[in-house]
Amino acid sequence: MTKKNDNTFVAGWTFWGIVFVVLSPPAIYYCMRIVDPEEEFIIPVGMGFLLAALGAGIVAWAANAALQWFQKRRKIETRKKTKK
Repeated sequence: MTKKNDNTFVAGWTFWGIVFVVLSPPAIYYCMRIVDPEEEFIIPVGMGFLLAALGAGIVAWAANAALQWFQKRRKIETRKKTKK
């Protein structure tokens, strides 16, 4: 079996963590607004962290898809130039 040399750049866990930290305060604030004020404090905070984690996952997925698409297009263009 041949070993595939894959030099794909990805936005990894560090990027996800940064986006999670950025999205956490607005998500917690939003959850505080929609949850009953008589509920315990941990409920909207936990919901906010969950919402921020899901949002960070979606943003990281979209960033990876865009980065890989750009890299694929660049690779195709360099192949076309070398064939000419």
